[in-house]
Amino acid sequence: MMTGFLILEYGKIGCDILLIMWFIFALAGAFFKALTNILRKSVANHKINAQVYIWFASLLEVIILGFFVLIFKPDVASILNQNLPAIIGCAIALNAAGFFNIKALEKEEVSYIAPLNAFIPIFTLLIAWLTLGELPPALGIFGILIVFLGAYWINITPGKVNWYDPILHLVTNTGARFALLVAISFAISTVFTKSITNNSDSLLGIFFLMSSFRFITLFYVPLTKYKQIKSLSIKDLRLLVTISLNSLLGAFAGVVALANTYSSYAISVRRFDIIITVLLGKKIFKDTNIRNKIFGSLLMTAGVMIMILS
Repeated sequence: MMTGFLILEYGKIGCDILLIMWFIFALAGAFFKALTNILRKSVANHKINAQVYIWFASLLEVIILGFFVLIFKPDVASILNQNLPAIIGCAIALNAAGFFNIKALEKEEVSYIAPLNAFIPIFTLLIAWLTLGELPPALGIFGILIVFLGAYWINITPGKVNWYDPILHLVTNTGARFALLVAISFAISTVFTKSITNNSDSLLGIFFLMSSFRFITLFYVPLTKYKQIKSLSIKDLRLLVTISLNSLLGAFAGVVALANTYSSYAISVRRFDIIITVLLGKKIFKDTNIRNKIFGSLLMTAGVMIMILS
């Protein structure tokens, strides 16, 4: 149905270009997301306050995007007028996802937390169905089962003998619970973003407003975390700048992908970051139980791909 609509709107060639475009940007977002996972683990290892990190990242985004807004002058006022509730909701959800992600990485290895991001498409499918009317695909249920199987496999650890031990670990482990909160928060932000892109076509204006409201909703951080901000070293600042720029590129790629396809499709392709992150976690941080994590990650990635193909 979607392809037919695009052909009527843009012609066959234009349709092919749009379909390729969203996939390329979604895949680029996956690579940037994997790098962000690794860098955020470094933030967690450096014990940088999660709220300080999110505040700094949003501040840098506003500065960078504000520069381009001054040059290209998108109709920010019109976008804001049409989408204010969705922009505020998206900003709050993104801040929550970032906070929960850092807390999860403080508790667990990055190669364990990152695969649990595969739950994002599941929550996205459910929320998009309830709010945007995007019906889950026929094979979506099968894909969801594969994702759960992958999560089960990742939670198989040495010394666990009962079949239900991996399930208990998933629901009782503090890092896992934070990771599931990340998935829910990011799914909510994804649906809000899709709603905004449905109403407006200026990606720069949308992205600037989302970053601005993320920064606005964190007004309390400089007041309550002044000592933590003041204690940041030059090394900490370099790390925060690097991860902020990487996150900005990844988020922009994600927004472009969302603007050209269904929200569940775009977010599913980005889940290739799971496998990349697991491999980098083993290489950089010497993460453990890597075989189960790789196999579980492959299952979870296969599950989200089934959602796409359906």
